[in-house]
Amino acid sequence: MSSKICVIGLGFVGLSMSTVIASKGFKVFGVEVDKEKCSSIGKAKAPFFEPKVNDLLEKTIGNQFEVTSNLKDVTTK
Repeated sequence: MSSKICVIGLGFVGLSMSTVIASKGFKVFGVEVDKEKCSSIGKAKAPFFEPKVNDLLEKTIGNQFEVTSNLKDVTTK
C-alpha cells in the first residue's frame, strides 16, 4: 500500500511542501479553491517565486502530484 497525502491550500507553504513531499516519491493531492491558481500549478508554473518550486513542479505534476479545486475529487481516488 502506498502513502497518499492531501494538502489543502496551495499558497506559499502548501505548494512548496507538496512539491518536496511529491519529489520524495509520495502521492500528493493538492486542493486549491482558486481555479486560476490551480490551472497555473497544473501547467508547472508556481504563482509565486520560490527557488526550485517550478523545477519540482515540472518533475512531479501529473505523476506524484495532482492538483484539483474540489476536495471531493481527492476522496474518490
